[in-house]
Amino acid sequence: MPEHPRSAELREAMQNCLKFVAPWSGTIYRFTTVRYASRSDMLSGRGSRASGGRWNPPGQFDCVYGSLEPGTATAESLGMSSAFGIPPAKMPPRMFVAIDVQLQAVLDVRDKRVSAFLPVSERDLIGPNWIALQDAGQEALSQAVGRIAWELKFEALLVPSARVPGGANLALFPGRRRKGSSWKIQGARDLPKES
Repeated sequence: MPEHPRSAELREAMQNCLKFVAPWSGTIYRFTTVRYASRSDMLSGRGSRASGGRWNPPGQFDCVYGSLEPGTATAESLGMSSAFGIPPAKMPPRMFVAIDVQLQAVLDVRDKRVSAFLPVSERDLIGPNWIALQDAGQEALSQAVGRIAWELKFEALLVPSARVPGGANLALFPGRRRKGSSWKIQGARDLPKES
């Protein structure tokens, strides 16, 4: 997949945002299919690496998606199923988990200081149908932002939810984990070790 045409502009803007990269800690929530509901897979990001996601192009790096509120996680899960034509009554079984996260290098793209440098609006990031663009062989603008964050070695991005106005998600890059950072599934012992 070719890089988004605005990649050079975005890379320069995100380099100017390095001063806003900061530690972040909190709890994120995930609704994931049973296929990825094991201790080994829940935080691997392998599923999104294989199929892509709003903030990561397919086949390039692992990305774990979590929401800052349980209701946002539910809406995101329902929204993804709907995007693939699956009505709620036909959704495959899901597992809901809470994950405690402590990170050293997170960029909050919702921060007004960041948006002063980043030449895109929230609507530019969450409005377009990234699935349709990806299916057409194009990198979505949000995927380009995520890819550049990965290249700049950020651990994660705090991003607006496309499903819940005012909601927020964390796009976590497990391959960029820094010393002193951690993520732990609450009640992990109740999950199977392997899928």
